[in-house]
Amino acid sequence: GQSLYVVSGNTYAPGGTDTVAGSWINAGTFTHGSSTVTLNGTTTGYIINPNGSNGPFYNLTINGSGGGWTLTSTAMTVANALAVTTGTLNGGASLNTTLQGSMTVGGTFNGGSGTSTVTFTSTSAQTIPATTFNNLTFSPAGTPTYSFSTGTTTVNGTLTIGDGTNAMIANANPASITLDVNGDFVLNTNATFQAPGSGKTFTIGGGFPTNNGTFTSN
Repeated sequence: GQSLYVVSGNTYAPGGTDTVAGSWINAGTFTHGSSTVTLNGTTTGYIINPNGSNGPFYNLTINGSGGGWTLTSTAMTVANALAVTTGTLNGGASLNTTLQGSMTVGGTFNGGSGTSTVTFTSTSAQTIPATTFNNLTFSPAGTPTYSFSTGTTTVNGTLTIGDGTNAMIANANPASITLDVNGDFVLNTNATFQAPGSGKTFTIGGGFPTNNGTFTSN
């Protein structure tokens, strides 16, 4: 499919929905407004390079059956909604993804490796999709509740709850859940973690180095 490339020194500012059947490569500046970028290619090997702070998305939708995209920048921000509807989104090896709104996964999301981290910062309630993350951090500048979805959520690295200041709640006790943390579990000051209850699965493969918040066993 055809890719989109923003040349260095140039600014691209679409007004509405931008549908691209290939890679998204920003070497300049992307001004998102309230636009939606939809990537709908149907083969693998595509890349997404938002160029860090020069190219945050408002809405980013992956919707290509059989398509595969890998994030190649060191940082990506999605201001409103990240949706992996069909296809595969791979997190890369050292990418910090900041989600200021929601995330939904109907296709496949691979959180990457190394230092790759997905950080949720929304100040409103969010549902965390049942998928695979590398490192997962909840760091809202407010007091929302983030609820894990029914299903299996795997964190291959560290799960961090709270920013150490704000009194957020992470609810991991839906009707049916498996929450596997293969690395460390960090619960920061003023945060509350509502653990999975009886008959549900919660494992920590690493340590529990920080427990300054409230851990509630259901």
